[in-house]
Amino acid sequence: MSANDELEHYMTSCSRLKAERDALQARVEEAEGERDDWKAAQVARVQDWDTRFREIEELAKRFLVERDEARALAERRKEALVQIESMTTDYVGTSQAAGDIAKVARAAIEEEEK
Repeated sequence: MSANDELEHYMTSCSRLKAERDALQARVEEAEGERDDWKAAQVARVQDWDTRFREIEELAKRFLVERDEARALAERRKEALVQIESMTTDYVGTSQAAGDIAKVARAAIEEEEK
């Protein structure tokens, strides 16, 4: 093998290796891009779930407040009914009984309308 043949062989080998290196580098860059896209998608998915969980948490808090308000209203209604029952028993036969019972009933109705 002459010196020119050897030089040509090495130059061909170097060109082939450079082309292979460039192809591998392109594959690495493509893989890194895919990885970055995957990471971004995962971050977006986590943020979406976080937002959904926060919305559910707020909804649960609102339901608990509404439940407590409904319980308080039910207790006030019960108290009004007990008061009406007591007035009915105490004022049986008096003309004042109807007016007092109506006042308590009206107050309970107005409270409910709030």
